[in-house]
Amino acid sequence: MPRVCEHRCGAYHACGQGRRETSGRRPTRPTRLSWQRRLLPCPFGGSVGLVGESRRSAADQPPVRRHRNDRRVPSQESLVSAKRPLSSISQPVPELPVADVERAQQHYRDALGFEIGWLYPDKEIGAVSRGDVVIFLRRKRPPFEPAVHWVFADDIEASYRELESSGANIVEPLENKPWGLRQFTVADVDGNRFYFHHDRRSA
Repeated sequence: MPRVCEHRCGAYHACGQGRRETSGRRPTRPTRLSWQRRLLPCPFGGSVGLVGESRRSAADQPPVRRHRNDRRVPSQESLVSAKRPLSSISQPVPELPVADVERAQQHYRDALGFEIGWLYPDKEIGAVSRGDVVIFLRRKRPPFEPAVHWVFADDIEASYRELESSGANIVEPLENKPWGLRQFTVADVDGNRFYFHHDRRSA
């Protein structure tokens, strides 16, 4: 039998604080159709449910978390699918340490096929480029830790022949590696290394 909330909110509901009406004028009961389908919240903190229907268990409820004001809001897990995709960005530009920026720019131009971009007036930093690839060169006081970069080559054989003929410092020849790559290694005048590679499985 439906109960009347002891808070006297006037609603028939499954409030845990409700009690049976045993005295006084019996409140008007809604029709059977509205009694089965009416949502009956208690404004004073009672339970919420549909009268005449069993309430769902806690396992059937979506995950929620409560704020200090006791508002029920979706949990972080339920909002994962609502995240917007990331905006597009360009590829990062590496910055390599060199002892002399001008000397390094000339080496990248003559031995590696780059073009000289710009050089800051104090010669602390400059840039070289080759197609869509841009590299910044910053002057550092030796000794410094050389940088390492992995460079994918669509035609690894052609890249090897080009750099070999241009006088690049090839410190490891072109060969098949146990980890499935065919690669060779080039070092610039300051020891920075470039691992040119191609996946043999995609050949």
